[in-house]
Amino acid sequence: MQGQLHVPNPTSCTFGGRDMNTLFITTASMGEERGAGLYAIELEDEGFVENKVNWPVAII
Repeated sequence: MQGQLHVPNPTSCTFGGRDMNTLFITTASMGEERGAGLYAIELEDEGFVENKVNWPVAII
């Protein structure tokens, strides 16, 4: 999968949606006329759910 997003300063991306086939992309505003944004692109491919690790937190 390859594509172009014609905006400055993309910051992060993640898959989401019911079938994990929506790619969400955030962008930052760094003084440009166009402010920060959130873009959603529907894809044929699916992402996957991230396995998160919960480490115990020591309280001192």
